[in-house]
Amino acid sequence: MAQPSKCTLPSIPLSEDRFSRSAESIVPAYFSYRIKQKFYTDAASESKVKAETVGPDFTSMAQANNQAEALFRRRKEECSSCFATRCESASSKFSDEGGILLEGVFGQMAWPGKTSHLKVWVERGCGK
Repeated sequence: MAQPSKCTLPSIPLSEDRFSRSAESIVPAYFSYRIKQKFYTDAASESKVKAETVGPDFTSMAQANNQAEALFRRRKEECSSCFATRCESASSKFSDEGGILLEGVFGQMAWPGKTSHLKVWVERGCGK
């Protein structure tokens, strides 16, 4: 009766440097995330105002969402202090892709009934 042969796999030397690098340095990020904003009044409908990109692209959705929330808070404070407005309503929700959407409506103290709108959101794109 023949003995089963003992097969051994060749050892593959692994350098420690390979494990010290982050996953992004080995495999480039597939998606990038950017923060967009719009500020408009009732006189100018949202569709007529072009969205502007704010800041750099992110490779992490969580980082982009956190930065979008911080930006929304700053813009909300700026509107209250610089433009003599008060925030009448604010909302937040997430897109199907996981990006945050923040919206605020600001009433003008000098002109009751006139409002301004702020929209900040995270948009997903492909790669960097």
